[in-house]
Amino acid sequence: MSQVFTTQISFFKPLECIFTSLLVVFLVLSSAQAATQVTGARNWVGGGKQQFVFDVSDHTKVSSFSLDKPRRLVLDLKNTQFRKPLPQFNLRGTDVIRVRSGSPKKTVGRIVFDLKKQMAWKVTQLDAKGPYGKRVLLELFDQAGKPQTAALTARPKPAFSKPNKPAAAKPSPVLAPVATASARTSARKAKTTAIASSRDIIVAIDAGHGGKDPGAIGHRGAKEKDIVLAIARATLKEMNKVKGLKPVLVRDGDYFIHLKNRRDIARKEYNADVFISIHADSFKNKQANGASVFTLSQNGASSATAKYLANKENMADFIGGYNPGNGSKSLSETILTVAMDGVLAESNRVGQNVLNEMGGVSRLHKRHVENAGFLVLKNPDMLSILVETGFISNPGEEKKLRNKRHQRKIAKAIASGTSRYFNDHPIPGTYFAKKREQQRLKNKLATHVVSRGDTLSAIANRYRVSMTSLKRVNEIQTDRLHVGKILLIPKA
Repeated sequence: MSQVFTTQISFFKPLECIFTSLLVVFLVLSSAQAATQVTGARNWVGGGKQQFVFDVSDHTKVSSFSLDKPRRLVLDLKNTQFRKPLPQFNLRGTDVIRVRSGSPKKTVGRIVFDLKKQMAWKVTQLDAKGPYGKRVLLELFDQAGKPQTAALTARPKPAFSKPNKPAAAKPSPVLAPVATASARTSARKAKTTAIASSRDIIVAIDAGHGGKDPGAIGHRGAKEKDIVLAIARATLKEMNKVKGLKPVLVRDGDYFIHLKNRRDIARKEYNADVFISIHADSFKNKQANGASVFTLSQNGASSATAKYLANKENMADFIGGYNPGNGSKSLSETILTVAMDGVLAESNRVGQNVLNEMGGVSRLHKRHVENAGFLVLKNPDMLSILVETGFISNPGEEKKLRNKRHQRKIAKAIASGTSRYFNDHPIPGTYFAKKREQQRLKNKLATHVVSRGDTLSAIANRYRVSMTSLKRVNEIQTDRLHVGKILLIPKA
């Protein structure tokens, strides 16, 4: 009997070891799945604050402390992992040198901010709202600003605290130029000038596709989502050089965003004036080539190619598991359609300016702005255009689109075309409007509001000035005029 019993023990012992190992693996996997994930991040500046938002899968305990020599601010998120590397933040106008992330312990996700100077800060956990999930908000303030929760002086003992009660208010969108120390000094010196109090025009730059949606794939394997993100980042840099424009990125990493959410990010987070979606064409005919600019059409596409491209781009939501065509047309959609009529004409003018600039960089597929039913452009309160930078399905254009130098040229064209439009059609209260008014006062120039039937030659004759000088003062490239445009009249 003892012999048989011994045999049974030796038989079950390996099973016991296997069961124990499986249990350990299960516990490790369960722990990993239970960890909070940092799924995305973005930042903006304005009103003396510098804000960084981190998308998280769930609220967790957050502790923050400062370090000196060099100055750093550290956020430790307990039981948190980074699903992917943090995006490249736009740190222009901030007091942050760089942002890093890591895991000093298996149970801690750490985010480190290298700083230029001492700052006060505040950390808030925000609940899911609208298209946004749960978030951790970090706000940085100048020491001279209103009192905050901490200042970067001595290092407190790092200890995890209970999550803050979610705040009711969401971060304020950028409505004014970045308030750096040099900008504040310049503003004080220029108090008597109207231009100091004007706001920037906010341009939301949307890199199409992303994450599980690669977009079109070229002959040599180039993915549309990667190319357009590179062009979007280059456009951000170029627009940052243009006084009066404040560019922001809708997508600044390799992740998926539904089409409606792209519009919501631009409108609700950034309060954008302009929405520019960047894509790379693809067509069944590999010979198709050339850059294009599109605006929304409420009544069908302007060409068969435009219809094909719109249908292709609109499929992005189906990839994400969302069908925008479900359900009947509601009253709100009808109101939206009516409201859209007011911005389509101006969007077309923005697009034509961008297309004209693109003509100096690439061959154009069409020399006029096309129209199609792009869902991402259905914005009743933003000027919206979609830029197709070239055909990635064309081997020759795919090679050019992968070239960094060519990407920068496209970015410069988009930035130049956008600023040219606002020089001609400034929004009241913005830098462009104040600049134009200041120019008029400085030169004591008269103005003329274009009415139906006006022509440049008739206006020039009326005020006894040359058409050349009239065009030069108003930065007009063509003879076309739009009703309501305000022209500066040069001295005779």
